Amino acid sequence: MKKHHIVIVAATFRPLPWDANLVDSLPPIEAPGNYKDPDKIRNYIAEAKEKRNASLPSLWLFNQFESLHVRYYGGDHPQRDGDRPTLAIEIESSTPEKWEELPGFLEELCDRLETAEDNNEVVKFVGVAVRDILRHLAFQFGPLGLAPLPYPQIADQRDVIDPIKTMNTDKTKPLQPLYVLQQAGIELPDQYVPGESCRNDSLVAARFYNTLCRKRRQFTLTI
Repeated sequence: MKKHHIVIVAATFRPLPWDANLVDSLPPIEAPGNYKDPDKIRNYIAEAKEKRNASLPSLWLFNQFESLHVRYYGGDHPQRDGDRPTLAIEIESSTPEKWEELPGFLEELCDRLETAEDNNEVVKFVGVAVRDILRHLAFQFGPLGLAPLPYPQIADQRDVIDPIKTMNTDKTKPLQPLYVLQQAGIELPDQYVPGESCRNDSLVAARFYNTLCRKRRQFTLTI
């Protein structure tokens, strides 16, 4: 059986930085050509701006990390339950000095993942909003050669697994994804809200993987 390498990532983000560069980059909003009444035009533009501005904070490109957790499970013990991460870093808003440790951690992580790839072993990334986090890491650390996953591969549906989005299928769209997770037997933290706590997101990711993604002889993930 091939060795499995699992990386759990979780992050929270700071509020959108509204600076002059962002404002200047936004395209102008215009009312449809058939709008003639000045009041109607003003109302249309105001409502369109409000809707656009409300959507901007969810765009990963404009955000900065507030906290970040990365846990790497090295796949050395495929038949041992309760495997703990062989590499891990936890950076919180209360420990800003730990950001200085992140490049060194990513260098070691990338070395492990490249070795796994050279050996044709399985590498999977799991996490709530995992693609946004990986894209942010790619933009920030890709120029240094320290992105855990190259940007074009982040959209891969088999090796990058988001517990929330994976459960949002055509069959389950009328339902809340968290409800679907619970019905699948995944225990959620009390009053859980995705994206508010790295630890809670990591717990959900690990429980999702252990319940729905792990084959019988593969190790379980322990947070």
